[in-house]
Amino acid sequence: MTETLLARYEAWKGVPHRIGGTDHRGVDCSGLMQIVFREAFDMELPRTSREQSRLGQNVPPADMRPGDLVYFIDKRGDHIGVVVERGRFLHASATVGVTVSQFDAYWWPRLKRVQRVLPPSLTAAQSGF
Repeated sequence: MTETLLARYEAWKGVPHRIGGTDHRGVDCSGLMQIVFREAFDMELPRTSREQSRLGQNVPPADMRPGDLVYFIDKRGDHIGVVVERGRFLHASATVGVTVSQFDAYWWPRLKRVQRVLPPSLTAAQSGF
């Protein structure tokens, strides 16, 4: 799972942030999640981060796994990403474009929800990550 998500990152790395964007000219956070889940898992997500954050089941942050959606409230409002490995998530940053960030002193306090949207057959292999 981590390798699959990192491959999507490599394909989109550095694409600039653009509100409403869904292609290599620019992409926003929810557009990136739509693309990543379509390309990596053949799964369609709704268009907005708010709708995406309501999918699946709520998971305690301590139990998050690769493929889980992570939903934040930051200074720009709603923001969403996907866990790629322990302590790191893929997202479309307003300042640096598509990137992988750490759950650091900036992001961790802003984390509001973790949603498991992938089927158990895909996430079971990640237990103990």
